[in-house]
Amino acid sequence: MSLIDEHIKIGNWLFRNRSYLPIFGLILYFIGLYQVKDSYLFQDKYWLIFCFTTSFFGQIIRILTIANVPIGTSGRNTKKQRASSINVLGIYSIVRHPLYLGNYFMWLGIFMLIPIIWLQIIFTLLYWIYYERIMIAEENYLQNKFGEDYFSWSKNVPAFIPSFKNYKKNSSKYSIKNIIRREYTSFSAMIILFMILKQLNNGLILGDWQINSYSKWVLILTISIYIMIRYLKTYTKLFK
Repeated sequence: MSLIDEHIKIGNWLFRNRSYLPIFGLILYFIGLYQVKDSYLFQDKYWLIFCFTTSFFGQIIRILTIANVPIGTSGRNTKKQRASSINVLGIYSIVRHPLYLGNYFMWLGIFMLIPIIWLQIIFTLLYWIYYERIMIAEENYLQNKFGEDYFSWSKNVPAFIPSFKNYKKNSSKYSIKNIIRREYTSFSAMIILFMILKQLNNGLILGDWQINSYSKWVLILTISIYIMIRYLKTYTKLFK
């Protein structure tokens, strides 16, 4: 088996099992956490805001990606590759894998809660190794399915680091329903994880297990909104 075929095989396996990545991410997070004895940045509100802004930036990238993509593309499917057409406009005209770019920033902001540079470097390297295989497998699927149409698009659009020189505006309108329907889970999970990890940081490193009223209300509000949207999505046609 050639090296590229091996990467495609591994990439397809990782694609099907990518939902387990957060488990390994959290293991790395806690390994890093126990390397820190104390840090004023745990208590610095501006650092926390910066970390959250980094993750929120990743969420914005995801929103721009799925806001007006055609049905049958850019999905959360894990069983097999799927694409009914090639996305070439909007954010897809500046980067080929915007969802994975968005995921990177969302996780980077979380890892930045532990203010040690080697942890962010290790996370970045592991993230790239993991998702590079998935991207290779996805691109192999698209090449086989769309042929020259894929090659003519991909030769001018970078895989992961955006380039705006060939930006093409997407003429279709953004769908708020589509954004809420497809991103409420990741956005809620990001906020809840931030609140939980912030509290664990304070408790394990600083010995402060008290949850302030602000964190409590953020958690209550986030969980309530999640349950409400989940109910509306499941039992009504509001987000169809």
